[in-house]
Amino acid sequence: METSARADLRILACVTGGLGAALALAVVAWTTFSPGLEARRAHHHAHALWEAREPAAYSFDYHECHGMCGDCRVRVTVRDGDVVEVATRPRSCGAYTTDTAPTIEGMFAIAADHHSTAGIDDVVDVSYDSLLGYPQHVSAICGFEASDCGSGWSISDFESVGER
Repeated sequence: METSARADLRILACVTGGLGAALALAVVAWTTFSPGLEARRAHHHAHALWEAREPAAYSFDYHECHGMCGDCRVRVTVRDGDVVEVATRPRSCGAYTTDTAPTIEGMFAIAADHHSTAGIDDVVDVSYDSLLGYPQHVSAICGFEASDCGSGWSISDFESVGER
């Protein structure tokens, strides 16, 4: 009888240990290969690239859309991290000023915010410039339970007008 009880305990220990190992492996796999982690890695890599190569002054066309949008763009000029000029493009829908127009750092903040607040079935997609690292496009699409939900921010015609 004592031998049977010891055998049962050994089996229980093996099963418990095996389940623990399987759970640990699943956690490692999830944290290593999860889409959120990969997005954060790409974000940090691109941000480091931007910080290493950020020009002292730059300009870009900025487009923001929530819902149905036309071609609403503004030209933003940034010098030493501050917006110094905002020029409305034809058919612009936004009323941006030097206080409200984004910088590249603002675009990184938009991307980070949407990665951290995305629901489990939301889709957040960010593409980064391969040379300078700035976010070229950020889109956030809500999951299947939300109706008419989605936003997008993009940068085009980026131009460096001064080196650091």
